[in-house]
Amino acid sequence: MANLDAQFRNTFAGYGFRTQGYYQSYQKWSQTSLDTTLNSLKAAGLQGQQLQNQQTILSALRSQSTGAGGEVQAIEVGNQIAEQQVEQLMALRQLMLVDLESKQAYQAEQIQKEQAATAAGQQAFGKQHMVTDDKKY
Repeated sequence: MANLDAQFRNTFAGYGFRTQGYYQSYQKWSQTSLDTTLNSLKAAGLQGQQLQNQQTILSALRSQSTGAGGEVQAIEVGNQIAEQQVEQLMALRQLMLVDLESKQAYQAEQIQKEQAATAAGQQAFGKQHMVTDDKKY
Protein backbone atom coordinates (compact mmCIF):
# COMPACT_ATOMS: atom_id res chain seq x y z
CA MET A 1 0.00 0.00 0.00
CA ALA A 2 2.96 2.33 0.56
CA ASN A 3 3.70 2.66 -3.15
CA LEU A 4 0.10 2.46 -4.39
CA ASP A 5 0.26 5.95 -5.90
CA ALA A 6 3.44 5.15 -7.83
CA GLN A 7 2.05 1.83 -9.09
CA PHE A 8 -1.17 3.48 -10.22
CA ARG A 9 0.64 6.27 -12.05
CA ASN A 10 2.99 3.77 -13.66
CA THR A 11 0.09 1.70 -14.98
CA PHE A 12 -2.25 4.58 -15.81
CA ALA A 13 0.06 7.46 -16.73
CA GLY A 14 -2.73 9.74 -17.90
CA TYR A 15 -2.82 12.05 -20.86
CA GLY A 16 0.22 12.10 -23.09
CA PHE A 17 1.97 10.62 -26.10
CA ARG A 18 3.54 7.18 -25.65
CA THR A 19 6.73 6.01 -27.22
CA GLN A 20 5.77 2.35 -26.89
CA GLY A 21 3.05 0.87 -29.08
CA TYR A 22 -0.54 1.53 -28.17
CA TYR A 23 -1.30 -2.18 -28.18
CA GLN A 24 1.32 -2.75 -25.43
CA SER A 25 -0.23 -0.07 -23.24
CA TYR A 26 -3.72 -1.34 -23.99
CA GLN A 27 -2.67 -4.88 -23.07
CA LYS A 28 -1.21 -3.62 -19.76
CA TRP A 29 -4.37 -1.66 -18.86
CA SER A 30 -6.66 -4.53 -19.79
CA GLN A 31 -4.59 -7.06 -17.85
CA THR A 32 -4.58 -4.84 -14.76
CA SER A 33 -8.36 -4.51 -14.96
CA LEU A 34 -8.84 -8.26 -15.46
CA ASP A 35 -6.44 -9.14 -12.61
CA THR A 36 -8.25 -6.78 -10.26
CA THR A 37 -11.61 -8.28 -11.21
CA LEU A 38 -10.27 -11.81 -10.66
CA ASN A 39 -8.90 -10.88 -7.23
CA SER A 40 -12.25 -9.33 -6.32
CA LEU A 41 -14.01 -12.57 -7.26
CA LYS A 42 -11.51 -14.61 -5.24
CA ALA A 43 -12.10 -12.42 -2.17
CA ALA A 44 -15.86 -12.79 -2.55
CA GLY A 45 -15.45 -16.56 -2.95
CA LEU A 46 -13.35 -16.76 0.20
CA GLN A 47 -16.01 -14.85 2.11
CA GLY A 48 -18.61 -17.30 0.81
CA GLN A 49 -16.55 -20.29 1.92
CA GLN A 50 -16.22 -18.85 5.42
CA LEU A 51 -19.98 -18.43 5.80
CA GLN A 52 -20.60 -22.07 6.75
CA ASN A 53 -17.94 -21.94 9.45
CA GLN A 54 -19.40 -18.71 10.81
CA GLN A 55 -22.88 -20.23 10.83
CA THR A 56 -21.57 -23.11 12.95
CA ILE A 57 -19.96 -20.70 15.41
CA LEU A 58 -23.15 -18.67 15.74
CA SER A 59 -25.21 -21.83 16.33
CA ALA A 60 -22.86 -22.87 19.12
CA LEU A 61 -23.08 -19.40 20.68
CA ARG A 62 -26.89 -19.52 20.49
CA SER A 63 -27.04 -22.83 22.32
CA GLN A 64 -24.58 -21.58 24.95
CA SER A 65 -26.63 -18.45 25.51
CA THR A 66 -29.87 -20.38 26.06
CA GLY A 67 -28.24 -22.80 28.48
CA ALA A 68 -26.08 -20.33 30.36
CA GLY A 69 -25.50 -21.67 33.85
CA GLY A 70 -24.63 -18.37 35.44
CA GLU A 71 -24.02 -14.68 34.98
CA VAL A 72 -20.34 -15.06 34.13
CA GLN A 73 -21.04 -17.60 31.40
CA ALA A 74 -23.83 -15.40 30.00
CA ILE A 75 -21.44 -12.43 29.88
CA GLU A 76 -18.79 -14.53 28.14
CA VAL A 77 -21.30 -15.66 25.51
CA GLY A 78 -22.41 -12.04 25.01
CA ASN A 79 -18.80 -11.01 24.50
CA GLN A 80 -18.26 -13.79 21.99
CA ILE A 81 -21.35 -12.72 20.06
CA ALA A 82 -20.11 -9.11 20.04
CA GLU A 83 -16.74 -10.35 18.74
CA GLN A 84 -18.50 -12.24 15.94
CA GLN A 85 -20.38 -9.07 15.00
CA VAL A 86 -17.12 -7.15 14.74
CA GLU A 87 -15.63 -9.89 12.56
CA GLN A 88 -18.69 -9.78 10.29
CA LEU A 89 -18.39 -6.01 9.93
CA MET A 90 -14.70 -6.34 9.09
CA ALA A 91 -15.48 -8.98 6.44
CA LEU A 92 -18.15 -6.72 4.94
CA ARG A 93 -15.71 -3.82 4.93
CA GLN A 94 -13.13 -5.97 3.15
CA LEU A 95 -15.65 -6.92 0.45
CA MET A 96 -16.62 -3.29 -0.02
CA LEU A 97 -12.97 -2.27 -0.45
CA VAL A 98 -12.33 -5.05 -2.96
CA ASP A 99 -15.44 -4.03 -4.91
CA LEU A 100 -14.31 -0.40 -4.93
CA GLU A 101 -10.83 -1.40 -6.10
CA SER A 102 -12.28 -3.40 -8.99
CA LYS A 103 -14.55 -0.56 -10.10
CA GLN A 104 -11.73 1.96 -9.92
CA ALA A 105 -9.38 -0.22 -11.97
CA TYR A 106 -12.03 -0.49 -14.69
CA GLN A 107 -12.72 3.25 -14.59
CA ALA A 108 -8.99 4.04 -14.79
CA GLU A 109 -8.64 1.74 -17.81
CA GLN A 110 -11.50 3.49 -19.61
CA ILE A 111 -10.13 6.97 -18.86
CA GLN A 112 -6.61 5.94 -19.87
CA LYS A 113 -7.78 4.55 -23.23
CA GLU A 114 -9.70 7.74 -23.95
CA GLN A 115 -6.76 9.95 -23.03
CA ALA A 116 -4.33 7.85 -25.06
CA ALA A 117 -6.56 8.05 -28.13
CA THR A 118 -6.90 11.83 -27.76
CA ALA A 119 -3.15 12.29 -27.30
CA ALA A 120 -2.40 10.09 -30.31
CA GLY A 121 -4.84 12.10 -32.42
CA GLN A 122 -3.25 15.35 -31.36
CA GLN A 123 0.20 13.96 -32.04
CA ALA A 124 -0.83 12.85 -35.51
CA PHE A 125 -2.99 15.81 -36.54
CA GLY A 126 -2.47 18.59 -34.05
CA LYS A 127 0.66 20.18 -35.48
CA GLN A 128 -0.13 19.90 -39.16
CA HIS A 129 -2.34 22.14 -41.21
CA MET A 130 -4.63 20.47 -43.64
CA VAL A 131 -4.54 22.09 -47.07
CA THR A 132 -7.25 21.55 -49.61
CA ASP A 133 -8.30 23.90 -52.38
CA ASP A 134 -5.48 26.24 -51.29
CA LYS A 135 -7.19 26.78 -47.91
CA LYS A 136 -5.68 25.88 -44.55
CA TYR A 137 -7.83 24.09 -42.01
